[in-house]
Amino acid sequence: MTTVSGQDLINLAALTSAVIAALTSSFLAWQAIRVNQNMNHMPVVLEVLKPHRTPDFVRKETLLWKELSDHPAELGFFGLPEPIMSHAIEVGTYYQVLSYTSLYGIADGEFIAVQTHYRLLRTWEALREHVEGERVLRGGHNTFLNSYEEFAGLVATMDIDAATRRLVRRSGKLRLR
Repeated sequence: MTTVSGQDLINLAALTSAVIAALTSSFLAWQAIRVNQNMNHMPVVLEVLKPHRTPDFVRKETLLWKELSDHPAELGFFGLPEPIMSHAIEVGTYYQVLSYTSLYGIADGEFIAVQTHYRLLRTWEALREHVEGERVLRGGHNTFLNSYEEFAGLVATMDIDAATRRLVRRSGKLRLR
């Protein structure tokens, strides 16, 4: 039978304290890194989403949903009459930029998908045939709005409710008063 000396208990307490301090420090550092990564994306996300919230952009997008299908897809984008052509270019390239900032990790793609899901997909469906027409005119698939197509495909398969829950959990505690 071995006995534990007072010195052994002091050493054990010191070791336990050191392990707890190291674990706490690691946890806090990990939290700080996670928060910092999310904060680095926020200015980009807010800037990229700014046009999406303007009445003028929404009017142009809605007009495309209603009227673009009245024009032959073979015209692509640049063969469309005005103002449909300008609206299609502006709205399509907006979603292209939004898509490549998401796909290439410049901004949080899941956050952008949750914020734009409905309109991003509805607009892609409105533009898709004319994008394909523009690609035929340009002579290749990856010549026009290919990042938008890729991101729309990913967003269409996402469970947006689950993604929203993940974002809330990832951001920490939901603080409502």
